[in-house]
Amino acid sequence: MMHEDTNQIHTTVVRRATREDASQASNVLIRSIREICAKDYGHDQAILARWCANKTVENVTEWMLHPAHYFLVAEAPSLGIVGVGLLYMPTGEIALCYIVPEVLHQGVGKRLLTAMEQQASTLGHAHVCLESSVTARDFYLRNGYHPNGASTHRNQITGFPMIKYFENQQPSHAP
Repeated sequence: MMHEDTNQIHTTVVRRATREDASQASNVLIRSIREICAKDYGHDQAILARWCANKTVENVTEWMLHPAHYFLVAEAPSLGIVGVGLLYMPTGEIALCYIVPEVLHQGVGKRLLTAMEQQASTLGHAHVCLESSVTARDFYLRNGYHPNGASTHRNQITGFPMIKYFENQQPSHAP
């Protein structure tokens, strides 16, 4: 069975989301927060409820259809939607990059992240930025992101502003 699941991950397709993906995408967001991000909310059900409150099918549909959003899903055969990503195209800010536990550490998050970075670069951005959770911080550091300011605290969740410059776009430190 594990071999079959691994093969499914290798055939996972990252694509633009459609309205029909909203229910599964909403589920991915909520499952990822509940099952992967526990150290961000300390198993506090009130904090968890606030974090998940806007992850409704209706809101996710709006996010998908918004003209300034580049909303992606990762879809695996027989597993369905296993990851979601959202790039705010005007600024190059990555607003979402979440996966389900079944595909953790199997490259799905990296594929979503890479697709959003490529889109931002195509749009002419010199960098992408995001606010990482405690859970995801090491993932972003491994993928070339650097701290970009002081940590934030909203709704009892700590966030870490991060940035990644594209090749040949590093800020110059020379006089």
